[in-house]
Amino acid sequence: MRKILSVVLLTLSFYVTTAQSDENFYQPTKELKPIEFSNTEEITIPVANDTITAILLKPKSKPKATILFFHGTGGNVSTYQFMVAPLVEDQFQVVMVDFRGYGKSTGKPTHLNIAEDGQIFFDFMLKRKDIIDIPVILYGASMGSQIATLLAKNNQNQIKAFILDGALSSFTDIAAFYAPQYKEMIEKSYVSPYSAKENIKS
Repeated sequence: MRKILSVVLLTLSFYVTTAQSDENFYQPTKELKPIEFSNTEEITIPVANDTITAILLKPKSKPKATILFFHGTGGNVSTYQFMVAPLVEDQFQVVMVDFRGYGKSTGKPTHLNIAEDGQIFFDFMLKRKDIIDIPVILYGASMGSQIATLLAKNNQNQIKAFILDGALSSFTDIAAFYAPQYKEMIEKSYVSPYSAKENIKS
C-alpha cells in the first residue's frame, strides 16, 4: 500500500511540476540597472492585455544593421548590456526586448506568450523607418536562443543572419538536465512547444 501511495504521490508531484513548468524556466527581474548608453529609445508594444518594453541602442553613425537581441532566463535588458556594448561600438543598432514580467514589461512569461509576443515584436520593429531599409540580424543568448531560432525559422526571408550564444537545445532537454532522476518520464511526457534544435534544422 505504501509503495502504491508513493507512486501516486510521485506522479502527482511530477504532473503538478510539469503544469507549472513555464514558471520554473523563467526568473524575471523588475529592477533595472542604469542604462550605460547615451543614445537610446524606449519602445513599448501592446500584447494582449499586457505590454512588452524594448530599448533601442543607437550607434554614433549610420548603423550597419539592426540586431534584435533576446536575453536569457534571468535579469532583464539592463543585465545584458555588456553583451551588446561591442556591437553598438562597431556601429550596429541593437534592440533588446524584455518579454512579459521582465523589467518594465507587464504580465507573466510563458513559452507560448513569448512565442506570440516575439512575432509581434519582430513585425513591429520591421515596420520602423530606421530599420526597414537595413539588414536585420537575430541574436539569441542562452534561453533567448529558443525564441530566436523560432523567429528565424518563421521569417527566413526577412533576416540576414542569426546568432546563437550559449544556445539551449529545447525546454524538454533543459528540464531533463535539472531533474536527471526523472529524465525518461520527462522526455515521454513533456513536449516542448518549440525547440531550438528542431527549428534550426529548417
